[in-house]
Amino acid sequence: MGSGYSLVSDLLSWRSSVNHICETTEDSPHANTVRRHLTDQFDLNIVKQVGDTLLQQDTIETLPDRPVEVGDDLHLDPYYGDEDETEALYSSLAKRGTNTFHA
Repeated sequence: MGSGYSLVSDLLSWRSSVNHICETTEDSPHANTVRRHLTDQFDLNIVKQVGDTLLQQDTIETLPDRPVEVGDDLHLDPYYGDEDETEALYSSLAKRGTNTFHA
């Protein structure tokens, strides 16, 4: 696997997600393997701070100079993979017909 900086650079330049890159790139590792690698490579608090700063700068440059109403929506994508790889995932009650639920 390449360096964490290379992975992050690719994700940013392609404006894509870890899942999409792993699904569409030949011979790529599983998305959870990439996430674990990135978590090991970077201090996630610093990554969050940098991301928040960049988002704020982009928002200030993009939005008009007047109040704007915005909203967001959180979506949980079910994960049915290896239960040993779920430590960083959200877990909840399993739906009927399943044993566990992670997102």
